[in-house]
Amino acid sequence: MRSVLCQTEANVSRAVAALGEARRRADQADLDVLDELIGPLWVSLARYDDVDRLLERAPHSPRYALSRRALRSVVAAARGDSARAREERQGIADATARCDDDLLTAFSYQRCGLSAYYAGAYQEAIEWELGAAQMLRRIGAHRGAAIAYSVLYAIHHAVTGDTEAAYEFAQLQIESARACGNTSIEISGLVAQYELAAELADDQALVTLRSVLRKRALPQQYCERFANGLADALPHAWDRDFAAFRANVIVLQEVHSRTKHETALCYALRALADASLGDVVAARRHSRSAIATSSLVATRSMSAHELKYARLARAIAGSACVLVGDGIRGRRAFEAKAMRDDPAASGFLEVLDGASWTKAARQVRGFARAVAAAKELIRSAESSASPLTPAENRVLRLLAHGFSATEIALELHRSVFTVRVHAKSIIAKFNVHSRLAAIAYARRFGYLP
Repeated sequence: MRSVLCQTEANVSRAVAALGEARRRADQADLDVLDELIGPLWVSLARYDDVDRLLERAPHSPRYALSRRALRSVVAAARGDSARAREERQGIADATARCDDDLLTAFSYQRCGLSAYYAGAYQEAIEWELGAAQMLRRIGAHRGAAIAYSVLYAIHHAVTGDTEAAYEFAQLQIESARACGNTSIEISGLVAQYELAAELADDQALVTLRSVLRKRALPQQYCERFANGLADALPHAWDRDFAAFRANVIVLQEVHSRTKHETALCYALRALADASLGDVVAARRHSRSAIATSSLVATRSMSAHELKYARLARAIAGSACVLVGDGIRGRRAFEAKAMRDDPAASGFLEVLDGASWTKAARQVRGFARAVAAAKELIRSAESSASPLTPAENRVLRLLAHGFSATEIALELHRSVFTVRVHAKSIIAKFNVHSRLAAIAYARRFGYLP
């Protein structure tokens, strides 16, 4: 039970320690069950030597021989021995065809799916995991089915880019988790759907899921997820509230430790917000930082999400450059071969060239919508003349530089009363409630440099 609780908190090391203590106290019959539980956790911690020693020991019950073989396939794939892993999976496929134990077959399928995933055979992994999920659901093993569906969600979200399939599997994960009363796996599915709704720019789903999640006590690992933070920030950009959007991104970048490409994406989003708020200097500075930080060359150690964030950072930074008039730098951001061949990057270019954000690549539609909102905001500010008189414009500029009414009166050779009348007129024309709000409004819509 202690191990299960540790796993719900994403603390694998403590879960392994708890199972290790249980193994030391267990008799031979129970040891087989505990080995089944601890083996995959050792793999996740790259403790392959420990798994090797486990596999060398013959199981007390021959029932576990098949799942041990599946675990051997996972270890081979994790070590990079794809040929050995594939050979083991083929042997398991032959053995399960003769097995009449559905539960054992399903768990073996799950491990074969994990083996194929580690080996980069993603379509094969999908087939194994889907077979496992359907079998587990049929026999009422809902927790196992929920785990299989979570793997299918992860493959489609991080590898294939099929967000519709990812959303569907997240829903199946939630349903299976509810069927077995596993709150942790259910919340994981809800958070996954929330993040996908932001990428798909599905406003109605976002509102519904946000309402559900706010009523739940989320484990800390879900509160700190980077993608979850993006899902919170993006709707502000869609509503053209780029001040709130920028504030969310700054918190997301600075409060928690970020990876290299998460940081690059934060820089790019800040550049987009800066451009929308009329801060051209900051927009160009943050765009350069995003482009310099992002690396488009995929390496073995780079996860699919890291590569996705790198390309998103480059595309959004390039979009921000174009929007503030730095077209040469912006277009160069899209010129790398990896960007030219990426449908998401071409989607951003289409938005900049006038296409609707809904035509952008589906997996980044929410980000494309943010770029489209920024473009509309900047164009509307450029096309609208200032409603202020020349005298009000002079007062506004001095207010923005921190001058008091008395100091402005001395600077413009006017009475303090006249300056205050101008300030009230500015506040009324901008339909705000204070001088600070008027300054923020003027900067947002380009009435101040």
